[in-house]
Amino acid sequence: MNNRIRSIIQFFLTPKDDYTHLKPIGIVDGGYRTKGGVGFKSMDGYKKEAYDIKDDLTDDSKRIEILDKLNKDIRAYNKWSDGRLEYPNLDEYSPWSFLVVRADLEYVDKKLYVEIIDEELYKLKDDDPDFVPRFNKSIYDYIKLQKQSAEEDGRWDEKNIWYQPFRSFGDWFDKNPSDAEPYQLGFYKTDITDALYTIADDLTIDVCDKGTKKFRELVEACEWWCERHTHKGKNKTAHQLTRAFYKAKSEGRL
Repeated sequence: MNNRIRSIIQFFLTPKDDYTHLKPIGIVDGGYRTKGGVGFKSMDGYKKEAYDIKDDLTDDSKRIEILDKLNKDIRAYNKWSDGRLEYPNLDEYSPWSFLVVRADLEYVDKKLYVEIIDEELYKLKDDDPDFVPRFNKSIYDYIKLQKQSAEEDGRWDEKNIWYQPFRSFGDWFDKNPSDAEPYQLGFYKTDITDALYTIADDLTIDVCDKGTKKFRELVEACEWWCERHTHKGKNKTAHQLTRAFYKAKSEGRL
């Protein structure tokens, strides 16, 4: 199981784990933000007064330094409050927090933005012009794996928690086709160095009907392989595998 993707998915869910709220993103915020702004929100009666942060937090090193100091004040306050109901604990701030908006601009629990905390994605969001489709495809690929697993177990229907997210992401890509590669997000693939055409040939034996090498079955098998493997350190597509297979076949190597 890819725990990193699951942790990212959790940011989209309500406290009741409603997976219908897991939808593609359409907007990513370019600057540092956190829910409720950035500052020390102590209650009356504490020795240190509340304050807001006015500094520019777009620089990574400066943001980390400032938030480290802010979090020290928060930890000291939480220790002082000691869980008392009249002095609720304050949440610490992550230096890698950014906001996204679901593609349909849906409000969930009266909130429009989804806060995501992930260092790699935080750094990529400003530098990669394909961030939105690549982010969506990373989640969508994971959902497709869950769909495949559920189908194998006979659990795939409208009641499955991944059913609505699968439709939402699929509809988004129907409207927004993209060749952008998904981010790996901690999904470690097995690297294989065998020739591509021999890999595809082995797949026909493993999954195709009685070795007839039906084209659709071959494509599906190659898609499955590409989700789990790299070839000599690089991601490959099902098209590349099938092309290598039929080229080798036409040249008499198979």
